[in-house]
Amino acid sequence: MKEKLFLLLFCLVACSCASVPHESIYPVYITNTAKFNLLPAENISCDIDELQHISAVFGSGSKKREIEGDAYVVASQNGILMILLNEFGTTMAELCYDGKSVRFESPLFPKNIKAEYVVADFQFCWYDFDTVRKALSNIGLDFYRDDSEKTETYIISKGKKIISKITKTENMVQYTNFLRNYSYTLTSSSF
Repeated sequence: MKEKLFLLLFCLVACSCASVPHESIYPVYITNTAKFNLLPAENISCDIDELQHISAVFGSGSKKREIEGDAYVVASQNGILMILLNEFGTTMAELCYDGKSVRFESPLFPKNIKAEYVVADFQFCWYDFDTVRKALSNIGLDFYRDDSEKTETYIISKGKKIISKITKTENMVQYTNFLRNYSYTLTSSSF
């Protein structure tokens, strides 16, 4: 049953993505000057096909916003599909990356959202470490890993200034972007 759901979702998204003209993918500014180009889909380090709970915080003080929800994520060497769901299971947004273009559709989110930033964060968490490190090194950033017995920690930095920190355990990923002032936690029973 799970394979049929995966196949159905992937076919629906692949057809949707194919109907959108391929446009240039916007570069992602990791810092105000470091421009990151998204990596090809085949650089993913593991396939993902699961429901994840997302808890996110944006901004601070009076501008702090917190968002919670679920996302069904299907990712492989063919691309990334994320379907953001509300607590009733209704689709709030859909993101598709096929290695050539990014498509983001939502009746709730502003049309000018650059989904490339979501894809970049995903790639920093789930793509081949050495490939990500080389790509970040090419734009003057460092990417290093500190593994312990139960935790993997990835750091994106420029010199001694930490830009982002990713902490992964068996069933959780916590991503914090210190420069842009946001963080989110993804939890799953099958990471």
